[in-house]
Amino acid sequence: MAAQTLKNIITGPASALILSLILLAALLLLSIAAQNSAQLSELYAPLLVINLVGIFILLVLNLSSIYKLIKQVRAKVIGSRLTLRMVGMFTLLAFLPLSVVYYISIQFLSHGIDSWFDVRIEQAMSDATLLGQVSLKSLKEGQIDTLKRYVPDIEEATDSLEIISLLDRIRRDEGYNETAMFTQRGRILASSSMQPGTLLPSQPDERVFTALSTQSVYVDQETGIDGGEILRIAILVPSKSMGMTPNILQAIKPIPLRFANLESSINAAIGEYDRLLYLRGPIKFGFIMTLSLVSLMTLLLAVWTATFSARRLASPLRELAEGTQAVADGNYNTQLPVTSNDEFGILLKSFNRMTQQISKARENAQHSQTRLVEQHTYLETILKHLSSGVLSFDANRRLRAHNSRAGEILDIEKLNELYDQDLHSLALTLPSLKDFFAILDETMSSNQPEWNEEVVLFSSHGKQVLFCRGTRLPGKLPGGSGYVFVFDDITGMLQAQRDAAWGEVARRLAHEIKNPLTPIQ
Repeated sequence: MAAQTLKNIITGPASALILSLILLAALLLLSIAAQNSAQLSELYAPLLVINLVGIFILLVLNLSSIYKLIKQVRAKVIGSRLTLRMVGMFTLLAFLPLSVVYYISIQFLSHGIDSWFDVRIEQAMSDATLLGQVSLKSLKEGQIDTLKRYVPDIEEATDSLEIISLLDRIRRDEGYNETAMFTQRGRILASSSMQPGTLLPSQPDERVFTALSTQSVYVDQETGIDGGEILRIAILVPSKSMGMTPNILQAIKPIPLRFANLESSINAAIGEYDRLLYLRGPIKFGFIMTLSLVSLMTLLLAVWTATFSARRLASPLRELAEGTQAVADGNYNTQLPVTSNDEFGILLKSFNRMTQQISKARENAQHSQTRLVEQHTYLETILKHLSSGVLSFDANRRLRAHNSRAGEILDIEKLNELYDQDLHSLALTLPSLKDFFAILDETMSSNQPEWNEEVVLFSSHGKQVLFCRGTRLPGKLPGGSGYVFVFDDITGMLQAQRDAAWGEVARRLAHEIKNPLTPIQ
């Protein structure tokens, strides 16, 4: 009992509803994980396993329900065929639109992801990169030209103070963060900085010295100490006051914020595009897998819902069919439970009212039958103990009732075998009583309500006198519903009367003979 209760709870609607809610939450998290690459590697795999396990459980529940339903169909359980047809119809109604939506969604998803990597987008990315490079190159070349304009002034400087003054002016006029003079070995000759507390200028790295060993200018983009983007410009400057070996004039120019932001945005977009391009296959697979799981779960839920709904809808019909079968088997006290007020409830109420009326009518019929049997038994008892013979005929003049005394009087041994024969057949079967049945036929044809007559018969026992009385039975037909005849054998009584009369005659004759005066008188 406990195992069956546990099984009903597990396979019931509450457990399936809870499982569906869990699967919906897991699918929602799975779709979020598929859209967020940072969580993809951490959440996607366990969520995928959870969904697959849940879908497997739903599949087992559906297969179990359908298998049980097929077994009921094979066992010819009432209502199982209707339930199976309804399950198939509901499943088909859910499968067709779901298939169309799934196909369109797959096509839209595939084309949508592919549109992210359109050739025009790649060309736009390349053009944006090229534009940024050209802009940066133009900025670099402009800064080199700007710095070269001051080379003659520095070259003509005669002492260090004049060089420092020139570096100061160049920094202020051109908006540099810092200007400095270095030897080719990296020794600081002079510097100027916009930060008053800066003692040492930014030292050029090995790349600067290597580049200037083969060319006269160097410019490149770097990240400053504060995290901002800067241009480091370095050129060789001949100096008359500081020896014949050229020195290095370095200037640090902050890249404009707008240009830096645009460059950063372009670089970020290109990086994101490259990342999406790399994850193109996994992203498409993840979205298609999520959509497939959602569609499969929806289909399984639709099948389970169809099975549950079909059972609920077919339950009143099954109960009605079982009740009808019970009534057909003779159980007229069948009452079906009414659990709803819809059309099925009205139908069940009508069935219960019908069975109540049938049961009441059956009780009345049984009561009437009992009374009829009692009356028939009472009538048979009376007829059996009557000293008179009784014959009853219906409107078609067929023998319907008689008593044993009638057979004794008419000298018929097996009167029971003549039941349901008409007067003409009786006359043919019993020729000795032909005249008797002819008189009865004539009496019934005369439409007399009552009749009595003495009938003389000649049988093997000799002359027989019957005193007959007849009465028409009341009925709806014009000629009534039949006739009943009662007759007595008065042959002995007449003989006794005759004997008594002759005795009286003899007594009187004897008296007259004994009286001598009689002849004289």
